[in-house]
Amino acid sequence: MKGKTIACFAAFAGLSAFADTVWLDGAGVWDRMSAGHGKSMPFTNATGVAGGRFARGVKTCAPSALYLAVNGNAISFEAKVAQSWPNKSKLTARVYRENELAFESKVLDEASGPVDVKADLAGARWIKLELHGLESPYAGWSAWGDAKFEMKPGTRPADIATLSPQLGILTPPVPKAPRINSPAVYGARPGNPFFYRVPVSGETPMDIRVSNLPDGLSFDAATRLVTGRAAKRGDFEILIEAKNAFGTAKKKMRMAIGDRIALTPPIGWNSWNAFATTVTGDIVRRTADLMESLGLLEHGWAYLTIDDGWQLPEKKFKTQRERRAPDGTVLSNDTFGDMKALADYVHSRGVKIGLYSSPGPLTCAQYEGSWMYEFQDARTYAKWGYDYLKHDWCTYTKVQFGTGLDLEMFPYVIMGQALRECGRDIVHSICQYGKANVASWGGAAGGNCWRTTGDKFDFWEDVATAMDVHENLWRYAKPGEWNDADMMLVGKTYWSDHKGTRLTPNEQYTHVSMWAMWASVMMIGCDLDGIDDFTLSLLRNDEVIAIDQDELGKAAAKIQDGDGWSCWARPLADGSIAVAMVNLSPFPRDMLFCLNKAGMKGTWTVRDVWRQKDECMATGGYRANVPGHATKLLKLTPAPGAGLRPGLHDIRDNDWFRRIERFRPVDTTNGGCDGCG
Repeated sequence: MKGKTIACFAAFAGLSAFADTVWLDGAGVWDRMSAGHGKSMPFTNATGVAGGRFARGVKTCAPSALYLAVNGNAISFEAKVAQSWPNKSKLTARVYRENELAFESKVLDEASGPVDVKADLAGARWIKLELHGLESPYAGWSAWGDAKFEMKPGTRPADIATLSPQLGILTPPVPKAPRINSPAVYGARPGNPFFYRVPVSGETPMDIRVSNLPDGLSFDAATRLVTGRAAKRGDFEILIEAKNAFGTAKKKMRMAIGDRIALTPPIGWNSWNAFATTVTGDIVRRTADLMESLGLLEHGWAYLTIDDGWQLPEKKFKTQRERRAPDGTVLSNDTFGDMKALADYVHSRGVKIGLYSSPGPLTCAQYEGSWMYEFQDARTYAKWGYDYLKHDWCTYTKVQFGTGLDLEMFPYVIMGQALRECGRDIVHSICQYGKANVASWGGAAGGNCWRTTGDKFDFWEDVATAMDVHENLWRYAKPGEWNDADMMLVGKTYWSDHKGTRLTPNEQYTHVSMWAMWASVMMIGCDLDGIDDFTLSLLRNDEVIAIDQDELGKAAAKIQDGDGWSCWARPLADGSIAVAMVNLSPFPRDMLFCLNKAGMKGTWTVRDVWRQKDECMATGGYRANVPGHATKLLKLTPAPGAGLRPGLHDIRDNDWFRRIERFRPVDTTNGGCDGCG
């Protein structure tokens, strides 16, 4: 046995002599490595990473992953993994040869030294390097030290996107004829200031009229704004009409004047991904201008939210007394100035405006929070004219009290009550990263939406893990109470050094499709200045947005799945069903959505939502070739006599049958699953 081991090692060493060494920190290799927080980056020992123990490598924050295409050319991977500095987190290092685990380290913690990593990669078409956190969303900074691949001569690891054709622009050009893109319902509280811009796309000049408005509200055709104060409670069916040289359009919309707001998921823009704490009042004004000039308002993107960094920072103003006026009013920093004037400017562009705080003494970036000032701050936000509050947990851990759900809920119950009593409709966005199954109690705590995950970055791993999280959250979404999968990961961001998203085009289609399927809050996270046509095509597809904004408010469930693929579905208010066929593999895949298995009887019109094109009439099943990491987004409309099988009241009930597959009742009267496509 000993002789065989020596011989095997000698053969491996001989093979390595005819291989090329490619370092992980080389250009074009590490670039798409995800990081649980911040940015992955190459280093040399001069940077002091991991105590200067390595000559070179890549520093990253777990959870972290890197996918690479190697096309059978990789021989092996070797590295040492260590914590970049002592911390209390724990993690493991893993190397995957496609879906097979090729290496897993022991548990790393603050007492661990470097761990040797050696993985045989022979025959793999793609590989994955992973740092997996064991106890917390972020497992601290770590390093892949002296990390290298042995490759067949003349070859290198490549971008995972090379394994599949990439989709281009699928959304058709915006029609010249009017198209009314409002949701079918809008909620507001009686007596509070009302602000709504009617979203209508098409060539101008355009004549737009709104009739049957509740008492106290009026419409200004020049600004397309409905403003005033609704005098009475009730449901009011208004009529929106639009006419230009290319055609006319009409749409009815229900205005629900009562206790509930955010009856469809809030959608708009948030400053954090693009600017972090470098955001300024001038950037906010410029972004409001761009939302108008790029036509985003015409497609329903209604909010502009200022994230962390508008208040006074603890770094320069050490005490809370310094960070607030003598009467306790929260103060803005010099880069923002008059916050009411800023809100007035954004409103003048037809955009609602939001801002950010924390239930703790300080925000995540160490600016003034709302701890002990919740009611005063809510009144201040209302006085300034703000419409949305993102309330981020962060330093609340320093003052938290209670146990269990009381600990988690208390700060949001307080701010929720403060916002309801402030005299303005302000959406309450709970941000505590999905802890303690917040989806099950966020609405009871006074939230209109709640983050379901930690911070998301523009990597496939972050989109894929969001799918894992949302698999179990569809039951909690409903009008006025929404899951929030975090900001959109398209376009140029601060995290990608404003070079454009690190998601491939296929991955971007999956990302936007699934956020819409989940009825998630959708906040654009990129710099709108210089936005490219591909990104705009993702944001101006009204049929995709309509799925997110559907008045029924029922988020998608995973109803069919297999090795490397899944199908999700949600019912829509018009009786149709939205279906997302997700290819989790990096390779193109022939996929089947089995209508019979899903209990869908009869014939259904299949519409490709991204292409805005009817494809075929499906009976039994629908087939499609889906590129790697892409999603085929469909809308299935029943023909006369079609519908769900008796006893199946909601297409999402198939989630239960998927979990207990052998008990699924299958209607075979339509034949098998083969169908159109």
